[in-house]
Amino acid sequence: FWVVSFALIFTISQIVLLLKPRIGLYFVIATLLFLLLSAYHSYNYRKLAISLAILPVSTIATHFLAQPTKFGGLLEFYSIVLLLAVVCGAIFHGSEPVLGKPLKWHYTYLLPLMSLVGAGLGTLGYFVMKHQYQFHGDPLKILIVSSLVFAIAEELLFRGLIQKLSTKLSNPVISIALVTSLYVLISISKLSYLPDIYAGVVSIALCLIYAKSQNILLTITLNVTSKISYILIFAFMGIH
Repeated sequence: FWVVSFALIFTISQIVLLLKPRIGLYFVIATLLFLLLSAYHSYNYRKLAISLAILPVSTIATHFLAQPTKFGGLLEFYSIVLLLAVVCGAIFHGSEPVLGKPLKWHYTYLLPLMSLVGAGLGTLGYFVMKHQYQFHGDPLKILIVSSLVFAIAEELLFRGLIQKLSTKLSNPVISIALVTSLYVLISISKLSYLPDIYAGVVSIALCLIYAKSQNILLTITLNVTSKISYILIFAFMGIH
């Protein structure tokens, strides 16, 4: 019930934020208050509630530290997410490896495989979102380096914190559904529904890989290569 309640509140806040940013900000604040109250009253959900609160906190901070460009806003948002995810991960997981279970040597072949899958997803992203590219004019080198920041931030938060903690409280299916819903909602676009479907496909793939391997290095590799491939294809096609 708690997960459903949060998902409903977060969905409403993100949709209103997309359509009416000023009004939506109040809904984001309400979402944050709900999570803080949940963390205070429920010991079982405390770590998960605090981890989920990273999203509204980052959204609110980005709003008040407004950047002149879309890319600047995204970089600011994900930088805050990365910082808070690292802090929460260090506090909640203690001495556990940051990247999850060590990758056994006979599984190292999965790293190049993740790169190939990521490149495939990036290519799919190009065809799906060919007309929704938002980074025209932004320096290519900065976009590529920023992709690494975006990917690490997403993996530490969505896989390293939210999926890991919610799986302990419920089951893998509910955890994957929660993470995918959140990922789609922060990526939601009013230009087309295709980017939302693409975000859902990528999130499910990443969640399944993490559920099987419990290693974030694999999902970071896939996430980074998908983002960089997406950007490089636009640059190669002369659209950048």
